[in-house]
Amino acid sequence: MKNMNPIVEKVLNFLTSSSSVNKTSLHINDRDQIISLFRALKELGITFNSNEIKEWLSNSDSWPDVGVINQFSKIIKEINDGIRKKIKNKRFYSIDSSKNLIMRWKNELEKKKKDTP
Repeated sequence: MKNMNPIVEKVLNFLTSSSSVNKTSLHINDRDQIISLFRALKELGITFNSNEIKEWLSNSDSWPDVGVINQFSKIIKEINDGIRKKIKNKRFYSIDSSKNLIMRWKNELEKKKKDTP
């Protein structure tokens, strides 16, 4: 997606490459990881568009199941609409750790941008 925020795309690539995320049926831990990362994005003021994300997932060979894409998109849309989605397994997935990860990626992207002539 040419207009997608690069941080959002980094989150999607992370979720796609994560061996713990099942791309054929969302497990409760997959759902928690998605909620954690996208709530963190929202709390950090990083905007995302659920329709763009759904299109990105649909165009990815790594997300073959339409049902999973629809579940993923629904979660993101609800977060974007201000519905507070709860994380079930807070021991493994926290908003603060997701914020730290996202801020690290943001700093890396900004540094890379500065270093590019």
